[in-house]
Amino acid sequence: MKLSVTKLENARFDPKSVAAELGKKSGFGNNGSFKGTFSNYIGRFHHEDIEIEKLHALLSDAFKLSFVANADNERRAVKYCDAFLAYTKFMDENGFGLDNNYTLINWKVLPDAFLGGRSPILCSNDTRNIAFSIEENTLPWYNQLKYPLFQMYLAERYYQCEVDKVEVGIFNIHTGQFELKIFEDVELDNAFEETKNVLKKVKYHYDNPLS
Repeated sequence: MKLSVTKLENARFDPKSVAAELGKKSGFGNNGSFKGTFSNYIGRFHHEDIEIEKLHALLSDAFKLSFVANADNERRAVKYCDAFLAYTKFMDENGFGLDNNYTLINWKVLPDAFLGGRSPILCSNDTRNIAFSIEENTLPWYNQLKYPLFQMYLAERYYQCEVDKVEVGIFNIHTGQFELKIFEDVELDNAFEETKNVLKKVKYHYDNPLS
C-alpha cells in the first residue's frame, strides 16, 4: 500500500475514508491553480535570463489569461504578484538557487506500507538547504506530520546531509515571507512513530473495507 504524503494529515483523523480513496485514480500537480502558475514562474525566475520586472508582468498576464475575471481572482492575482517580488528579492539577497521543483518520494515506512507523492520545492545556497510549499492561507503547518517527515527524507535521500541541515516550511503568499523550521530529534522521532501508527490504521481499513 502506498499513501501520498499529501493525504497523511487527513489520514490522522479519518483513516477509513482515506483508505477508501486509495483505489481511486487522482491526478498529480496543480498547474491549473494560482499556486501552480506561481510555481511555474518560480522555475522561470531561477532558470531563465529574464528581468524581474518583465517576469512580474508575464506572471500578471498569466493570471489574467488563466482565471475568470472577477474581484476575488483579481485580488488573489495582485497578492500572488506582490509575493513573487518578495520571493525573488529573498532569493537574490540570500544567493539561493533552485535545486528542483520537487523530488518524488518513495519511502518504505512499514514492511507493507509506503509513503509516496512529491516533496516541496527544493532550494539551496552555500550554507543552507530549504524545502518549502507555497501556501496562500495561514495555517499551523508546523503541526502537520509531513513537514518533519520531509526534513528526514530529504536530508537522507536528496541532500545526503545531517538531518539538522535541512530547513522545511512554507512560503506564505499573504505575508510574502518564508516560514522555516528545523525540527528537533524528539519531534522527528514522534512524527515518525505517529506516521507508522497512521499507516497501520489506513492499511487495516484498506485490507478490510467492510470493517
